[in-house]
Amino acid sequence: MAFHSYAIWLISISWKKFTVLSLLFLMGAGLLQSLPPFTWKYSETIQAPSGAKTNAQTPLPRPRIEIQNSPTTAPEPPATDQPTATRATEVLISLGGVKISVPQGAQTDAEKFAQALEDKLDAWADAQEKRYKNEHVRQHQISWGEFLPELAFLLILVSIVIKVTYKQQVQAENIAQEATQTAVAEQLKRQLAEARMSAMQAQVEPHFLFNTLASIDHLIETDPPRASQMQKSLIALLRATLPSMREQTGQMRSLGQELAVIQPYLAIQKVRMEERLQFQIDVHEGLNSALMPSMMIQSLVENAIQHGLEAQPQGGLLRISAHVIDGQLVITVQDNGVGFGQAHTPGTGFGLNNIRERLHLMFGDQASLTVGPVPDAASGTLVSLRLPYCTQQP
Repeated sequence: MAFHSYAIWLISISWKKFTVLSLLFLMGAGLLQSLPPFTWKYSETIQAPSGAKTNAQTPLPRPRIEIQNSPTTAPEPPATDQPTATRATEVLISLGGVKISVPQGAQTDAEKFAQALEDKLDAWADAQEKRYKNEHVRQHQISWGEFLPELAFLLILVSIVIKVTYKQQVQAENIAQEATQTAVAEQLKRQLAEARMSAMQAQVEPHFLFNTLASIDHLIETDPPRASQMQKSLIALLRATLPSMREQTGQMRSLGQELAVIQPYLAIQKVRMEERLQFQIDVHEGLNSALMPSMMIQSLVENAIQHGLEAQPQGGLLRISAHVIDGQLVITVQDNGVGFGQAHTPGTGFGLNNIRERLHLMFGDQASLTVGPVPDAASGTLVSLRLPYCTQQP
């Protein structure tokens, strides 16, 4: 969770701001490495073991100065012949056996000199002792923050990698999420289209069935052979239609299965319209395995008969064909009825819109439905259905 939040924050800031923050981070790491608790000092006093030799020199003994009066023989005075006993002053410095003797008359000056010399020697001895002691005190500096600048630089490099790679990952996740949402929305649209198709089929099939049964009942009394023919066509239609009722509405079916429903339907319409309806099915047997959405051809055939052929007194010809062109299955439903744009619903009714929506949801831009006039003809309508050619469920 923390890593994800940090990565999202890295992505949200610009490279300029990231560079400034990185420089400040490096400077802060350089300052922290010389401050506690990353660096501190302490002193250690070393006690040399007894009899052990040390690198430090042993301090010299403190000098001692003594002034003594000692008898000595003075030079004979020139005025008398008798020797006179006198006392001289000796300054003894117990430092290397130094001995200084001065006459008795200079005793006061010798004492001053000895006192000054003793003061100087005391200061020198104190300095020697202090030096001796200092050489046995060690100063230690503990610093374990040298790694901070390297660690900061490493974190910056890792942040750069995260900022580059995680941005791509987040973008990919966003794209995948949008694609999932789009797929769910398309799936809902598809289910809605299929539900509309089912509702329309549920309305059309009972109406068609009741009309057919009513026609059979009427023909039994007036024309039994035609009634028998219509009954056989209805049985064939139900035999081809009922198995598909157990299937899902949006399931793909083969072109052969679709034609097995259309042929008895046209036969029933032929009995009803008699000579006013002529039809041709031009589909090669090898294309019967091609897959396509169910109920599309039947809807196009119903539109052609209702809005094209029945609208004119003489009826007309209905022709169904199928071909493979550039990897696409092209199915055309053509009639020579009242013509495109002349019918009550000129190609913009609920059935055609439903087919277009289903094609878009299932195949996208790879499928299309076009409605227009028949080329080089005085009247009629040509409906062309294009979709990818395949023989197995996608």
